Amino acid sequence: MRLPLLATAAAIACSAALGAGEAAPDFATKIKPIFDERCISCHGEKKVKAGLRLDTPAGITAGGKSGAAVVAGKPEASKLVTLISHPAGHEDIMPPKGGPLTKEQIELIKAWVAGGAVTAGGDAKAKPAESKPQPFMIPVREPRAALPADQTAAPSTLLERCAKVGLAVSALPGSTGLYEVNARHLPTPWSAAESDLVGRLGSGVVSLDLSPNTTDAHLAVLTKLPALVHLRLAGTAITDSGLETVAKSTRLERLDLRGTVVTDAGLDQIAKLPALQSVVLIGTKTTADGVAKLRAALPKLVVKTDADLPAGDPATLSPEGKRPRK
Repeated sequence: MRLPLLATAAAIACSAALGAGEAAPDFATKIKPIFDERCISCHGEKKVKAGLRLDTPAGITAGGKSGAAVVAGKPEASKLVTLISHPAGHEDIMPPKGGPLTKEQIELIKAWVAGGAVTAGGDAKAKPAESKPQPFMIPVREPRAALPADQTAAPSTLLERCAKVGLAVSALPGSTGLYEVNARHLPTPWSAAESDLVGRLGSGVVSLDLSPNTTDAHLAVLTKLPALVHLRLAGTAITDSGLETVAKSTRLERLDLRGTVVTDAGLDQIAKLPALQSVVLIGTKTTADGVAKLRAALPKLVVKTDADLPAGDPATLSPEGKRPRK
């Protein structure tokens, strides 16, 4: 079963919403067997169509190339529910082969999502898919500062709370207690609750991708993430002032500021990052002089700017790195 990159099917109303006091279907005994039988041939360890894995709790939470597959508590907003609910013969129905899921299977998945899409009891030992680089993200050298040693794994209750609010937390391959956190698909704007959850993951967070409505105030959470190596702020509402907080992340090696209003003043803050290897400045308000000054301060830094785009291409890119349609 696959999720198309440009799936545009409208979300459907969930007829299997849980009644008051009704328990959600158990993932290990009711939902995982469906995924194992009908989905993981295309969304498992050997084949990962559209970047989506349904064979591990981390893969389900992370979603695929087109975003979150499951929005906890909101089956009507979950692409997975939409696609499995199409009528037989529909061009976007999932799975595409072997016939549609049964009505009972669809209702179970809807009820599971409505109940919070809790994955406790799934196979947490399966290897997650290898991360794909973000569009226009610069390949980096070996980390200058070694990643922290394995940490105590975050409590399952904390990971479940993250999933319920739309925070995708994926275990870093080959590690214990180290995580990549994607907040880009939060169903609601950032709040103190989401910030607190990320902060509680603490020294386990090595990669953080923040949502477009992120402001300077939200960056206070970075002070609770001492091991952060990769920070993606593309398309957010941060300003030069917010980079004063970013400059305190001494382990930071990769920074994506694409499509923000950052200026040369912000580059002065970036120059304070001792471990920084790469920064993306496409679509910002920085100037050639400001970039030259940054490169002089950090001679080994790889900088991606509008000047690096092919001639005739738009100067700015969307947060997802896509060129605007003409």
